[in-house]
Amino acid sequence: MFDYEKATYLPELTDEAIDTITHYVPRKNNPLSVTLIYRPDGAHSDAGEDDTAFEGQRTPRCSVFVIAVAPNRPSSPPSGSGSGISGMRCNRRRNAPGPT
Repeated sequence: MFDYEKATYLPELTDEAIDTITHYVPRKNNPLSVTLIYRPDGAHSDAGEDDTAFEGQRTPRCSVFVIAVAPNRPSSPPSGSGSGISGMRCNRRRNAPGPT
């Protein structure tokens, strides 16, 4: 089993971002794949840059985190993915069976 993770921050959850997310989410082909969207603000933004172990800016914004799960490592980029999985992190799950 392989996981591909990609994350980004958005200053705002715009209509364009929502359109893009809702265009691609239905294309997932594994029920274990997820797209998480959350907004770290409030106490997160009140803390100083060096006050916690969490790296990154402390400004309110939307975090978009995608975890794509595949039973085997893909041999070619997904259709319509542009540059494919370059720049994405691939993790082999511990105790998962190897590729067949």
